[in-house]
Amino acid sequence: MRGDDKMYYFREVTLKNGSSEKRRLIIEFDEPDMKIVAEFLMADAPLLYGKILHEIDQVLTGEKREITSNGNRCALTIRSSTTIISDLLAGMDNVDVYPAYEIDTIELRELIVTWFKKLEEFQQEK
Repeated sequence: MRGDDKMYYFREVTLKNGSSEKRRLIIEFDEPDMKIVAEFLMADAPLLYGKILHEIDQVLTGEKREITSNGNRCALTIRSSTTIISDLLAGMDNVDVYPAYEIDTIELRELIVTWFKKLEEFQQEK
């Protein structure tokens, strides 16, 4: 799929732990620098669900100038034009840490909505 000029893909993976298996939907971006965006979408966006869209909307409508939000993996600094997504695991040993990424705030909002729709479709397929 194409999000502006950035290519991203959805695919299903199967996680195995002994005899237990779980199907998961993941998103991957062609641009390696966007790994933290994928981590945010997969880990924190569902956790923050409606809250993150509400916060983005507050900034986009001018109700708030800037909002800082945290999930389990990522910290976001949301501004009207761009949002910076940072990895909260930075500084931890033996953990894959991704560099911060600055993304257009409207593009991020669209990615979140697209991801939620895809997750809903995936859940209905189970």
